[in-house]
Amino acid sequence: MRDFVAECMGVRVTEDLGRYLGFPSVLGKNKTAIFRFIEQRVRERIGGWQQKLISKAGREVLIKSIAHSLPIFTMSVYLLPGHTCNAIEKTLNRYWWSGGDRQKGIHGLSWSRLSAPKTCGGLGFKKIREFNIALLAKQGWRLLTTPSSLVGRLLKAKYFPSCDFLDAQIGNNPSYIWRRVTELYDATVSSLLDEQGKWDLEILHDLFKPEDVPRILATPISLALSDSWRWRRDIRGVYTVKHGYQLLTNQRMDVGQTAAFSAWDKLWKLPVSPKVKNFLWRCARNIVPVREVLKQRHVWIGGGLRFMR
Repeated sequence: MRDFVAECMGVRVTEDLGRYLGFPSVLGKNKTAIFRFIEQRVRERIGGWQQKLISKAGREVLIKSIAHSLPIFTMSVYLLPGHTCNAIEKTLNRYWWSGGDRQKGIHGLSWSRLSAPKTCGGLGFKKIREFNIALLAKQGWRLLTTPSSLVGRLLKAKYFPSCDFLDAQIGNNPSYIWRRVTELYDATVSSLLDEQGKWDLEILHDLFKPEDVPRILATPISLALSDSWRWRRDIRGVYTVKHGYQLLTNQRMDVGQTAAFSAWDKLWKLPVSPKVKNFLWRCARNIVPVREVLKQRHVWIGGGLRFMR
């Protein structure tokens, strides 16, 4: 049928429909192959840094300021496959430890441990998968708080015309974007009130701690105002990608990744150059490639004398 239509209209048949605003025009079944251009873009950018003699402190700045920002536009709309996220993390990890994408080096810590906050012994790199989910959650938050927006009205007309966003079903033949939008769950204040518009004591005692019930009862109620969404981790009540990412990483953080050294705040606030801070951090994490550390990691260090004069 495609060839027949192309012949009638006098156009050529092509498999590559190109991109629009940097996004693939059509998404097929092989999502890993479709989003491989993001991985290639990161590799190409890192390839331009390999020829420069940059310290680990300088590589940290390049990764956080440039490499992390390359896939943000795509991750704000699509949920990248796990293989693509892992490939990007491996590329960044290899560059930070060895200075190049294809150069070999000793990796003292895994990317998950490097991604821990600096106050917990890491370097604050981004976990790509969790960062992707936090960016997509922003779209769900916008659908909740601004349903009158153009994209909100469009999605509502197509997927949930007779209900709210939280009650929407995935439906038949959904788009890849709608399938991947994160769902948010919360309770409304109106569900805690009785028929007279007063606090329902039975529900409050069932849902909340005893010490929180008096605080809730002391909160004034206004029936003239409707419920509105608030993000509890922000003083303005607005969801941010930063708070969403912190929530995801705190839930999945490996407890065993912290070292015996704990004064990380003091270390990073020392009045010395970033190179020195980075070296002190590696010393505190016991990942400086000296003889004893290499022995612990079962790295062959060759023969010879221990000391030379």
